[in-house]
Amino acid sequence: MPESDSTQPRPLPDDLERALEQASGRTLQSLAALRRALRQHVRSEKSHGIPLAELETELRALVTRSEARAADGSPNDAGCGSLSDQVVKWSETYFKQTD
Repeated sequence: MPESDSTQPRPLPDDLERALEQASGRTLQSLAALRRALRQHVRSEKSHGIPLAELETELRALVTRSEARAADGSPNDAGCGSLSDQVVKWSETYFKQTD
């Protein structure tokens, strides 16, 4: 019986590898689009005098609504917190930028 080499991952079937590459590409494009839109929104809200705390509350609610719509009306509690947290981190960074 041959010993398996646990240091080398087994290659994925071609169709699975292609599907993963496509999904990864779409995900990265979506995240980049989200960051660009978020940056523009934060700059706009800041220019209108909206405080960061209020903006963060609105962004968390937006993420919750968006995820609920994406899950056909049933909120996805597992992903919502982490996505909300990331959106808030990005918004804090954009809010503090002076450019």
